[in-house]
Amino acid sequence: MDLAELDIAAMLTALTQMAQRHGIEVPSTVTTVGRALVTLEGLLDEFIPDVNMIQIISDHIASSTSKKDFAKNDEIAGSRKPSGAAQFCLPPPTS
Repeated sequence: MDLAELDIAAMLTALTQMAQRHGIEVPSTVTTVGRALVTLEGLLDEFIPDVNMIQIISDHIASSTSKKDFAKNDEIAGSRKPSGAAQFCLPPPTS
C-alpha cells in the first residue's frame, strides 16, 4: 500500500480499538493529534485534492530529524517517570 492511500481515520480507529482490547491507555495528546490530522486530511481533500498530506509530513520529518534530535529526546525521555501509558517522543520542531 502506498502511503498516499492510507486512511488515517481508519488507522487511528483500529489503533485505538487494539489498544483498548489490550488494556493500553492511549494518551489524550495522541488522540488529539489524530483528530487534527483527520480534520486536516478532510480539508485538504476538499479544497486542494492534489496535495498529499502524508508525503508533506514524511518530507518534513525526514528533513528535520537528526541524530542530535534523537539524543535530546533520549535525555528527556530518560528523565520522565513512567505513567503506565505509552510515551511518545518526537523531535522538537526546527526553526
